[in-house]
Amino acid sequence: EARSKIQQAITSTPVVLFMKGTPDAPQCGFSRAAIQVLEIQGVPPEKLKTYNVLEDAELRSSIKEFS
Repeated sequence: EARSKIQQAITSTPVVLFMKGTPDAPQCGFSRAAIQVLEIQGVPPEKLKTYNVLEDAELRSSIKEFS
């Protein structure tokens, strides 16, 4: 189920970020830096979808395998 969710996410949205936390409240330095880079590059919010892997343990482990 998580694998199909990941596949659907990356095919339906131009920019997808699986991160710890949310864009407004990143929970690690990498997530914070990734959001800053996307903002600097001017990625519009409607072309960006984020997923908080801390809310879904299955998604968190599945994204590692998917990569």
